[in-house]
Amino acid sequence: MKLLIQQKIQAGFAVALVFLLLTGGSAWWSARRNVETYGAAAHTHEGIERVNDLLADLLDMQAGVRGFAISGQEPFLQPYQDGIATVGRTVAEVKRLTQDNPEQLRRVAAIEPLIQERISFSNKVINLRRSGDTAGALEIIASGQGKGTMDEIRRLIAELMDNENTLLQQRTDEAQALSSTTIAIVAVGSLLS
Repeated sequence: MKLLIQQKIQAGFAVALVFLLLTGGSAWWSARRNVETYGAAAHTHEGIERVNDLLADLLDMQAGVRGFAISGQEPFLQPYQDGIATVGRTVAEVKRLTQDNPEQLRRVAAIEPLIQERISFSNKVINLRRSGDTAGALEIIASGQGKGTMDEIRRLIAELMDNENTLLQQRTDEAQALSSTTIAIVAVGSLLS
């Protein structure tokens, strides 16, 4: 009789140990997936920040050219000159951060020639103003050609942002669900043990 009780106790401990091991393994797997998901969400958030940086850089460039066209003072061109270098790096960063999304890469590829078109337009304005043709520089700006290009860039950037925000929400929801799953696994496993 005493031997039977000892065997039952040992079997109970073995079952509890198996449940604890299964709970620990499941919790570890779930926590690991959770870390990966939060990492993906952080990656997406970084992509959103770079897209915002791209738009801000382009708007700074545009403001610098307008300031120069109106005033003729070279310091107004500093944001434009800084922006030319920065925009290239920012586009490369956006490409890197969206490389797993062909739709986003297509949008970035569509933005690149528009940026070059905008830079060419700006260079025309700058050259006219430097040559003393203030009226010609302001006339080109007033024609709306640069605005049309910038509007198309804004539209594509808005699409990029919408897609990235949707992806961020999905990844955040998945991470929260995985956190809840980890907590449930530990709670149920502890109770069963």
